[in-house]
Amino acid sequence: MNKNHISLKILALFLAVVLCINPMASETAFARIAPIVLLSDYEKELNIGEEYYLYAYSSDGRNPKFSSSNNKIASVDSYGKVTAKKAGKCEITVKAFTTEATCIINVKKSTIKLNKLYARLYRCQSVQLTATVSSGISPVWKSNKKSVAIVNEDGKVTALKHGTALITATAGDISKICEIVVESPEINLDTYELTLNVGQTETIGMTISSGNAPKWTSSKKSVATVDQLGNVYAKKAGTTVITVSEDGTKQKCLVHVMANTL
Repeated sequence: MNKNHISLKILALFLAVVLCINPMASETAFARIAPIVLLSDYEKELNIGEEYYLYAYSSDGRNPKFSSSNNKIASVDSYGKVTAKKAGKCEITVKAFTTEATCIINVKKSTIKLNKLYARLYRCQSVQLTATVSSGISPVWKSNKKSVAIVNEDGKVTALKHGTALITATAGDISKICEIVVESPEINLDTYELTLNVGQTETIGMTISSGNAPKWTSSKKSVATVDQLGNVYAKKAGTTVITVSEDGTKQKCLVHVMANTL
């Protein structure tokens, strides 16, 4: 509904009041009547950050003046635009000469809801957090342990290493926390001891719960080497330990390399 339409409705209401007082009212009669200030609303509930226009009509044609009893809760400009700033109650007073009217403004405390309050991830995995803020403003995201998990400005969380991080969404003076637990992966090998002859190759089978590619190393590369697919290459007689690791979890396979016999 536009301002002109509201003003016409207010004027119609004013005329109805006047005619009830004196059905034969004329312009002279109007002049004798004490000025009346009519408002579009006399009580209004707003969210923090919300803007609202309070329309006013003065029967004597004067431009009304707007003022707030508490600008920290809600302010008002000379055109009647009310801006809600923080939770609480205040009054918007509209004055025309000696006549005034008041609109009570109730600014609601903001609320914030997250789609998740807890999530478990492995390294490199991500989860999308969303925040619904009653005031409609965009939240600010923050991680208390960026070494464990980071969060971007849109609420996407990425796990970096095992541990626990608290992801906070803040909007104004309210916040909500999602606990992110980055789990250590579970690694299982199909063998934990292997015997090879010099020149022989064998693949160590492996499963890992995180789905990430682990790192393979050999304690004695002169005896046997291993590539990042778990393929072991026996080079000379001796013993070495093949280690597979991922985000703090390790499993080992003892490899014996036997000299070739004729």
